Amino acid sequence: MLKVVRRRPYNEAQATEYALRLLAARMYAARELREKLEKVSDSSIAAKVVEKLLDWGYLNDAEFAEMFVRSRSGRWGRGRLRYELARRGVAAELIEIAMQESAADEESRALALLRKYAWRHKGDKGKMVRFLQGRGFALSDAIAAAESLIKLQREDDSG
Repeated sequence: MLKVVRRRPYNEAQATEYALRLLAARMYAARELREKLEKVSDSSIAAKVVEKLLDWGYLNDAEFAEMFVRSRSGRWGRGRLRYELARRGVAAELIEIAMQESAADEESRALALLRKYAWRHKGDKGKMVRFLQGRGFALSDAIAAAESLIKLQREDDSG
């Protein structure tokens, strides 16, 4: 029989050390880190640690949102980016600011993504549109990108 060993909750120093190890690997939104800390310590300790990290400048939701949008805008549309940031606890105002800074043409990003995965769709417009919508692109952008790719494929085949 497998015996489950329960660890004692982390105290504030241990929770701080754990949080710093997590932050060394990647950036976190404040709420996302607090939720992770609450799994290993009391919620009051988790809140204190997050507050301390915010004061020290190790946590910054605005920087996190900007980095998140910049790193994933090639794979995801605006809808998915907004959803993922909100799920991680970033404030709506910060999401909008980060999205404005990444004001690249959504249709051209969708077309670039379709070109990368063109082998999956084999000219099927419906598959292309569903693929892009699953990545968070707006329907109008998905349709326009799919039509552009089909047109480009026809030109390549005839030319």
